[in-house]
Amino acid sequence: MAVTTEIAPDFYRISIFAQWGNFQFNHSRVKDDEPLLFSTGLRGMHAEIREAVSKLINPSELRHISCYNDDIQGTAGVTLAGLINARVTDDMFIEAAHAVADQVTPGQLKLGILYPPQSNILEVEIQTAVRVAKLIFDQGLARAAPPTDVAAFVRKPVYKPEYLATPIGAKKAAKSA
Repeated sequence: MAVTTEIAPDFYRISIFAQWGNFQFNHSRVKDDEPLLFSTGLRGMHAEIREAVSKLINPSELRHISCYNDDIQGTAGVTLAGLINARVTDDMFIEAAHAVADQVTPGQLKLGILYPPQSNILEVEIQTAVRVAKLIFDQGLARAAPPTDVAAFVRKPVYKPEYLATPIGAKKAAKSA
């Protein structure tokens, strides 16, 4: 259950305790001429967050939504949030849903899999963000002119963790030498 606390005038903290991890997720809601929701939480929290927000404001009146989570992932979400100069529209959410659904193969659907596999989450994020970015440009909602290559525009700031493989015992052998 979400707990909402006004921590400053018109600034609310929406907290959800995750028993499975024994920690608390905090989300911020700013009441303003251009209302903001900072962090939409993990996928399983969306309904709870929406309900908590709806006690403060009609969720459709949110002007800015900052999403740094597992649905419209990290940097791609930040790219899209910085791209628009308007309310997040229903068309944007619908396009994101279609983009995710289109990445599920017919074979996966036959198995009852409704979301693309987590093993490919970064590419799913990028492809979804590209589709939403194209919609934003097509509808004239962007703060800037469309880039020549929307996919490259979305990919550029994406953090890709790359780790060097160190064979077992290599550090120990290096210290002995």
